[in-house]
Order: sequence, then C-alpha cells, then structure tokens
Amino acid sequence: MMAAVIIDHLYQITHSNNTPICFIAIKAQTDQSAIDLLTVVLKQLLKGRPDIAASTTRIRDQRESNPSPDELMQVLALNCSLYSTIYIVVDASDSQLKVRANKEDVKCFVAGQLHRNYHPASKRVRTSKMMFLLAALLIDSLRDQTSPKKVRAKLAKSPKGSEALNDAYKNELDRIERQSPGHRLLAKRTLSWITYAQRLLTVEELRHALAIEPGESSLDYENIDDLEDIVSVCAGLIVVDKESSIVCFVHYTIQEYFKYILLEQNPNVQEDIAIACLTYLLFDTFQSGSCSNIMNFKQRLSENPFFDYSARYWSKHIRPVQCSQSASTLVHTFLHNRSTVNSVVQATSAAQYKINLTSGLHLTAGAVPLQKIPLYYAALRDCKQIVMLLIDEGADVNAFARHSRYGTALHATSVRGYEQVVKLPLEMGADVDAFTQSGDYQIVLIAASSRGYEQIVKLLLAKGANIYVRVGELLRDKRAV
Repeated sequence: MMAAVIIDHLYQITHSNNTPICFIAIKAQTDQSAIDLLTVVLKQLLKGRPDIAASTTRIRDQRESNPSPDELMQVLALNCSLYSTIYIVVDASDSQLKVRANKEDVKCFVAGQLHRNYHPASKRVRTSKMMFLLAALLIDSLRDQTSPKKVRAKLAKSPKGSEALNDAYKNELDRIERQSPGHRLLAKRTLSWITYAQRLLTVEELRHALAIEPGESSLDYENIDDLEDIVSVCAGLIVVDKESSIVCFVHYTIQEYFKYILLEQNPNVQEDIAIACLTYLLFDTFQSGSCSNIMNFKQRLSENPFFDYSARYWSKHIRPVQCSQSASTLVHTFLHNRSTVNSVVQATSAAQYKINLTSGLHLTAGAVPLQKIPLYYAALRDCKQIVMLLIDEGADVNAFARHSRYGTALHATSVRGYEQVVKLPLEMGADVDAFTQSGDYQIVLIAASSRGYEQIVKLLLAKGANIYVRVGELLRDKRAV
C-alpha cells in the first residue's frame, strides 16, 4: 500500500518528463537472487526504449547462456546513462510498519468476541501490548471456559511479554491435536508444507502437494482436499491472500515457532517433502520428456500446478537430511530417468529467462538429450549422498554432460561453491584441468577462483591444478585433436 502511494506521487511529479519509475517487490520466503532483481529493473527500463530493447535481446540471443551479475550491471548502467533521473521503489514485505492496536481497540475486539462483559479482559489488555493476533488467539483459548471465574483463572495463568505468543501458538497446536485423526493429520501436513517450503505456495500448489501419494504414478484428483477444509483444520493459523492466491501464516513468528516443533514431532519432515516432490516429478505425465514448443510448455505448467515447485526445489529438501534407503532409491530412479530429467531441466531453465519467456530460449535446455546426466545433475543440486551413491556404483567422475551448462560434475560443483561435494570427485581422481567449451568457465580453477571460493581453490591446487594453463592453448589443442 505504501509503495503504491509513493509510485503515484512520483508519477504525478515526473510523468511530463518521462522519468522512469521502477518497482521491485521483495517477498518473504521467495527465491530472489541478485540477477532476478537486476533483471526486473532492466526489463522495466527497456519497456520505454524499444530500440535499446531490441539490441539487448539480440546480444542475449547470441550469447546462448545466462548473463552474469557483472554483465547485467553493465547493461543496466548503459540504460541508466540515458536518463538524468531514475526512481526505484523497493517494497520489502519484511520491512513494513508494525501494526499495533491500542487498548480501546483490543478491548472492543475482546468484548465482541466473548459476547460477555467479563472484567478480567480489561486487566489483560492493560498488562500487555498485544497485537490483534495475540488477542484473537487468547480469545480462542477462552472459548471453552464457561464461567467468569474460569475465565479469570485462565487469564491469570497466561504468560505475559515475549512468552505470550509462544504460549498462544502452543494452545493452537493443542487444539489441532484434539481434532479427529483425519483433521489432525491434514493440519500437520499443511503446516509442514507452509513451514518448510522454499517459497510461498499458491492454493493449487498446496492442494496438489497434499494430494500426492508415495508410490503412485499419477495424481488422484479425488484425493485433493477443499481449501475450506485445509484452512479450517489449521485453527486460524493460516490465511489465503485473495489477490495472489498465496497461502501463508497469519504472522511470520508462527513459522519460526513451527520450524522446531514440527521437526521434533517428525524428524523426517524434510525428507517427506522431498519424496512428495520426486514422486510428482516421476508421474507418467512427464515421461514424454521436455515440451517442443511454448504452448505445450505453458499447458504443462497450467495442468500440473506443483510441477514448477517440485522441479526447482526437490533437492533443497534432500540436502538437510540423512537420506533413508527409500528416499535414496527414489532419487536414484529420478536421476536415471532421462525423460523426467529433461522435463525438470526445462522447467528450471524457464525461470532463468525472465526478460522474455516467450522467446523460447528455455525450450533449448530440454530439447537436446542430456548425456551421462545422473552424476552431473546430482552434483549440480548439491546432493552429497546421491553423488556418493553414484560414485560407489561406478559413475565416471570425468564424464562430460553434453549440452549442459558446465560440462562435468567437478565444474558444476566448483561454480556453485559446493565444497563438500567437490571433494568427492577429487578423491576419485577427477581431472582438475578438464576443459569444457560450454558455460562461462572453461577450466575448473577459473570457475572457483572467479566466484571467490577460496577453499575450493585450495582443494584444486592440492590435487595439482595447473595455475599456468591458458584457455586459448587448451582450445587450440582440443581443435587440433
């Protein structure tokens, strides 16, 4: 709301001289990198200059790979130099003004909810600077108190200060525990998904995620829960944003609370989410491989709402846990399924081309066969246990993943800075001077040093990496062969 007011004011004072006004929305629990934010600004600047936009698009097309932050900054600086003034409005959801209710507001709320003029309510308001959220949770805890004396006793025992919210959340969790087994299970699974998701989930993403059944090859649409039931069983802890269809907690502190509570109750919660993601990716509908045109790709995303999330974040849920045998087997099956991997690579590549999705650049990522992909893809995703499993099975640590962005598993992990995974191919004798013409870095040592990964550079040097090698010489030698 505040950002909208600011933008409107800036427009009123600048619309006559065509001064650009750019807007960035930084959302909590979303996967926004520096490149994403720079791209958003650049895209908005290019809208006002179609001549510059055309030349920038041609450069992007010729390059055939994602620009680095430095390259984006150069293009951004060039476009900024065309204007004397540029306004950039940043809307950070975590930096919004805190809404605090005054005593009269909360007293009115309490009286309206209790439908009784219990005097203890006034005392509780005076002794606490609670938000409406805390007031609402407190009222919920009083609903089963049937007399004024019981209400006073309950209020006298309720904590004050910083412990009040945690106690309120505990009460809500107790309410969930007292539900019927089916409702209790649905509530806990819902809270787990919202708590541990790598980004905010939409209504349809959450509904599909909850409907996934391990071991099945397709989604049973009769197993999808109604949104009203999902919200109801969570005892007022979650809300749905009507404009964005995003499901989230009513307050960010709830997520912090449940991160520890849910993990205590179910130590395998992250693995359960990973298994659900991989089960979804292995559905029959994705066995046809990547889509050949933009219309089919958009249709796939539309018909399978959970595909984008599962493709991009399955590995994030594998990393924090010690995989069970069933999870390792599922990952192994996934990595050796070329059609599924091609589908996933296409989906993850789509997010990297945000300036102009309709250009179809991301289709190239899945249109070619990815050879010897399991070890490379596991390394790229920082899946240490899976890399170990594949190496134990005899995977070639020097195998070149043709048409990939980085070439070898060692290249991929060095570029990404995955120190623990880098050690694995090195211990098995991976070629530290391996050369690849794909991607931004032809040599592993250049990849690690350019990104500032000091420890990885030391590991490579300890294994004999040649600090004097020149890319031009390697390229000539390769062509000569």
